[in-house]
Amino acid sequence: MLNDSSPGRLWRWVMIVATLLMACYLWVWHSPELADVQRWADEASHHPVVIISVIVIMAVTLAIGLPGSIGLWLIAPFYTPLVATLMLTVGSVAGALGAYYLSPASATAGRPGGSRARSWTSWRDAVIS
Repeated sequence: MLNDSSPGRLWRWVMIVATLLMACYLWVWHSPELADVQRWADEASHHPVVIISVIVIMAVTLAIGLPGSIGLWLIAPFYTPLVATLMLTVGSVAGALGAYYLSPASATAGRPGGSRARSWTSWRDAVIS
């Protein structure tokens, strides 16, 4: 990856490193107070877009087979237990449904020459019998 000597590739790495260095510089010299960050997180956590996006992120990570604990860490500290339970339940159920609908496609992709109809039929027959 770093062995590619094209000028465009080199400039991309220079820009990434420069951006990271600038972010570190800004963080060191202008770091916010922890109380300000906590206040901002508490205010932002009750915005509807944030609530929906946290649930969607949790559902997507669960649907593609990644741990959904990111939802727990983004939800539990900022919401009351009742609201957090509802949000975690909705995210988990949505992730399970997403995994359910993604599984036939991944089963077909793993089978050489397989078709979606054949995998659905075999699954349906296994459940019915």
